[in-house]
Formats: sequence, C-alpha cells, structure tokens
Amino acid sequence: MGNLPNFQSAGNLEVRVDGVVFASGQFVGTDDLKEYEQWEAQINAPRKLAAAILAKQKSAPISDTLAWLRTLAAERSRDDFNVRETAATARQMLGMYSNRGEAELYSTAKGILEQPAFPLHR
Repeated sequence: MGNLPNFQSAGNLEVRVDGVVFASGQFVGTDDLKEYEQWEAQINAPRKLAAAILAKQKSAPISDTLAWLRTLAAERSRDDFNVRETAATARQMLGMYSNRGEAELYSTAKGILEQPAFPLHR
C-alpha cells in the first residue's frame, strides 16, 4: 500500500519479461537476471549431491560422508548458483541425518533421484 501513490501518479507503466519457461521446459527470453542458470542449479545440484551420497554409501563410512556434507554446507558463493544450491541441499541432508538418522539420509537421496527432473532447456 505504501507504493500505491507512486503507481497511481505514474504516467506510463512498463512491464518487462526477462524470461518464460513453457510446460515443455523450454526457456525463452533475454535472461538478464540469470534465472535460467538459477533454475538449472535448483534442478541439478540436489540430484548430483544425492547421487554422490549414494555412491559414498557404498565406498565410505558415514563419518566421512557427514564431514564432506559439512564442508559443502559451509560453502558460500554470491555468484555461483551451483555452489549455493549444493550448499543448501547439503544443509538439508545434514538436518535429515540429525533428525532421522542414517537410513533416512540415504532414503531421501534415493527419493530425490527417483523424482523426474524437470526438462529445462533453451
């Protein structure tokens, strides 16, 4: 409501669309805001992390997997969407382990991979 007077007094109103994602997964637009890369990271980073967790289940003790997840969870990047999404997913997986245990960590990772990935493409 605080901005309403600004809009009411505007002579011309301009709406700009930076990008559109269709149901097919096709992305179209100028993408000045880098939303394609952000959405791509939101789709792919959790899947890559889940696959790595399940691979580590067969080859590494849980203590090593948790240490690795803690390292990933601590990563910070303002510009790299993959780093940000991987860190966020690692924090969620650590929370899952803390609250529900090792079996639920692996079950959650499996569930991520069993879900169909949205077919985002240009």
